[in-house]
Amino acid sequence: MENVQTALDHLDSNISSIDDARERINANTEKTLELLDRATRYLFKFFKLKKTLEDGKENVSSSSNFSSPAVNLPPIPVPKFNGKPWEWDTFWEAFNHPVHSQGMDHFLKMNYLLDSLEEKTKAFVNQYRITREYYQMVISHLKNKYGNKQDLIDELLNSVQTTKANSDRLEDQQTLCKHLFSVMSQLAHNGEFVDATHL
Repeated sequence: MENVQTALDHLDSNISSIDDARERINANTEKTLELLDRATRYLFKFFKLKKTLEDGKENVSSSSNFSSPAVNLPPIPVPKFNGKPWEWDTFWEAFNHPVHSQGMDHFLKMNYLLDSLEEKTKAFVNQYRITREYYQMVISHLKNKYGNKQDLIDELLNSVQTTKANSDRLEDQQTLCKHLFSVMSQLAHNGEFVDATHL
């Protein structure tokens, strides 16, 4: 009988610890939802302010003839591109200025391009002869293959749907909130309507 009573006491303490855990989970869930709601509101405020600033910049630049002095900065190295669609724009901006838009020979540009590619993108370009005649064709194919805005949007939407917090801890929930905020910002920047009630 004593063993039964001990087991019942132990069961009661387990039930109360489960109830405590459930209450903490509910509290963390409510806090996360509040943070997501706040993040969404801040996101909309951010885009409204950004639009206001852009409108103000247009007015200032059109009415001002001020030019800033040239600054001699060291060149920024061209990053490696490994075929991830969300990294294409960053890669292209970094490659375009120091290499593509320069007046150098296309053979040199092709070699700089090959040096900047990794994995499947390098294999894709290696299907062409590495000559100056094929440089523009390779650039066009890379832009068509990786510069597809819809692929980027699909990747971002997939991230919204599949990303989860590592645990119910508040820190992990905040990390998730920050990640979702950055993804939602990118979706809005790419013209997607980011109404949190539909996502």
